[in-house]
Amino acid sequence: MYPPSSSGSQIGGVVRIVFATLGTGGLDDVISPGFARASTFTIVDVAPDGTVIRVDVFPNTFARGGGGGGWCRGRGMGRGMGGGMGGGFGYAIAQWVASTGARAVVAGNFGQGVVSWLQQFGIRPVTLYGMRVRDAIPQVLRYLGVSP
Repeated sequence: MYPPSSSGSQIGGVVRIVFATLGTGGLDDVISPGFARASTFTIVDVAPDGTVIRVDVFPNTFARGGGGGGWCRGRGMGRGMGGGMGGGFGYAIAQWVASTGARAVVAGNFGQGVVSWLQQFGIRPVTLYGMRVRDAIPQVLRYLGVSP
């Protein structure tokens, strides 16, 4: 699991953003057109001046039908089960994103249920795609009201 920030979304002004990415992840990977079926998730910590402080990449084990490597199975969130929330792995991914302490998550498209869950967790879904992660960071920061 990714270490959460102490404030839930920012540490000393640092903004944590999760990007759904198409390939192997990282700053030069392209944002995925879809959230739940992205190949990887690239987590970026960004200082208020726009400086990238940390980048980590996690494979999206949920997209492979594996239920997050077993993470969600014991919680009633396996495939076809929604843990009382309806929605199976989309909800499990939203929970995982929340556990990272991210303030925003970026993808080309989000399912309706996922948007609702992310918002309930206090995370802003941002719709962007077809661009590199590094090129999207300034846009996401402006959307969040943090100007580099």
